[in-house]
Amino acid sequence: YQANILFRTNLSHQRKGYALDEAIQQILHKKYDAYFIFDADNVLDNNYFKEMTKTYLEGYDIGLGYRNCKNGNANVIASCSALTFSMINTLSNQRRQKQNNALTLSGTGFYVTGELIAKWQGYPFHTLTEDYELTLYASLHHLSMHYNDKAILFDEQPTTYKVTKTQRIRWIKGYFEARKKYLPLLTQKLKDNPKNKTSILLEIVGIYPIISLLI
Repeated sequence: YQANILFRTNLSHQRKGYALDEAIQQILHKKYDAYFIFDADNVLDNNYFKEMTKTYLEGYDIGLGYRNCKNGNANVIASCSALTFSMINTLSNQRRQKQNNALTLSGTGFYVTGELIAKWQGYPFHTLTEDYELTLYASLHHLSMHYNDKAILFDEQPTTYKVTKTQRIRWIKGYFEARKKYLPLLTQKLKDNPKNKTSILLEIVGIYPIISLLI
């Protein structure tokens, strides 16, 4: 398919964030307007880039699309896994956008502007859940974010309990790893009475309201 392939050289760092960091550093000299991040199994709707270009031209630092599922009918495990992202799309990002709060990134299907990448000189988010770490960073630094539900991508979900369990355990570990790093910074930021105070409070509270609801 005549793709340009980047080869990693430092394999001692075995996380997605490190892979992104190393890849981006290899192409920094080309100075792109925006950097899109996808997983290898993603399939994009024909209008995905057309819609996301609209978001970029509106001046948002980070834009994310609607994460759909391409194998949700495979079995009940894939269906339940897909519901995780339905919740993030609708119960989290759609609601947060209406209230002008920071959004929740979920691993794939989003862009970061070239200005931010140039500032970072790479991709400095290396926890197990680098997407959630970027979410916390965006709230801390009041980055502008936009959820474009017309920019649709299709993601593959696990179909076995073993893979699902391993995935979720990694997410839980990464969630607490990122919070340990950013909660003190977010709490300190609140003392400055920032404009995005509600967004910061939402990140500090985290998933505790969902846990309480489930209980």
